[in-house]
Amino acid sequence: MSCGNEKVRKCIPIVSTWLADHMENVTIHRIKANHCPICMVTPSELGRVPKTPYGMRDHGQYKRRFQTGDLDK
Repeated sequence: MSCGNEKVRKCIPIVSTWLADHMENVTIHRIKANHCPICMVTPSELGRVPKTPYGMRDHGQYKRRFQTGDLDK
């Protein structure tokens, strides 16, 4: 990396992480707190064992909505 005085210096990036609990993660990423990110379970049924598996979420649909600005649904 070139410095302001035009000398080349070795740079070693420091990789770090920030641990957050679930609610901090929800706030940071602006996601819904009481929804499963994987399946279509309703918030009232979280924590219960279903008789049949729930359908998987279509993340491509969320991407298309985000790109078109249709975020209300």
